[in-house]
Amino acid sequence: MKLSIITIHYNQGEGLRKTLESVWSQSVQDFEFLVIDGGSTDGSVEFLREQEAKLTYWCSEPDGGIYPAMNKGIAKASGTYLMFLNAGDCLSDASVIKTCLEQIEAHPTVDVFYGDMYGFQGDVTQKWLHTHPATLDLLFLETQNLNHQSSLFRADLFRELGPYPASYPLAGDHWLFLRSFLADKIFHHISYPLVVFDYGGVGSRNREQYVREMAALWEELVPAYVRRLMPEYRSLKHQTSRGFIRTAIRLYQTFYRQKK
Repeated sequence: MKLSIITIHYNQGEGLRKTLESVWSQSVQDFEFLVIDGGSTDGSVEFLREQEAKLTYWCSEPDGGIYPAMNKGIAKASGTYLMFLNAGDCLSDASVIKTCLEQIEAHPTVDVFYGDMYGFQGDVTQKWLHTHPATLDLLFLETQNLNHQSSLFRADLFRELGPYPASYPLAGDHWLFLRSFLADKIFHHISYPLVVFDYGGVGSRNREQYVREMAALWEELVPAYVRRLMPEYRSLKHQTSRGFIRTAIRLYQTFYRQKK
């Protein structure tokens, strides 16, 4: 199996139904679908029991939050790539899985595929398009993040890098992107909106805590000598050709001294 879709959920019955319908409406059904419920009490468990023939696996039991639930799904999934589509988020149209499988077939060495997305919030009916950069650099990941739901991760990453850490209850997704980038994993942009993302989720509602966790991850994962070089690198991206050469030489010299 090339693709596993993992949906985590807790007491968001309407959002769960929307998510599941978007998956079941796909023109290609060549994937496995797992739902990890945290012990909901809103009737969702009964709904999942009624629909279990359409699910590869589901369970309902208390867990430690977002990323412990995802780790539980990872342990049960058998796909080469994993997609995390939380309850309330939806695949953008019926051809998304077909597009993803075509990309996997065309780029078999990629570790992380990341697509674009639509966003919406609350009762606003108008969704907006959010695109991601075609190529990534560390400057982007210092203060920004890719959308977790519109990404596909090679399952082997979790065996190599470990499961989502409990110490970052909101920014575990940023941990995975930053850790993968620093480990020189291969990223590939899918220039297509894969999901409709609900900005009413826990991470979006607690943006200040999320940003604090991103900053802590930066301090923990990025070597100190690289962090010291970031101002030079930032200026390098805005140089004239002559200034570019001077800054590049200075950057190399500084890097060489730091490595020694």
